[in-house]
Amino acid sequence: MFDYTGALFPEGLTPEQVYYFNHEDIDDIVFKGYSDIDEERFVKLYKKWLGSIESSIKKGKTE
Repeated sequence: MFDYTGALFPEGLTPEQVYYFNHEDIDDIVFKGYSDIDEERFVKLYKKWLGSIESSIKKGKTE
């Protein structure tokens, strides 16, 4: 499992051009899109859930 999936813009997600990476691979955030209170709540709940199952998930490695 990887932390993030990326795609080229404006093509979007295509099987031939999907990029996987982890949090530690990010040096700088250039732009963060729209975020509201619902997303902030989701992120908080997701991180809590992920922390409870993290030991059972094998993390993907990038080159």
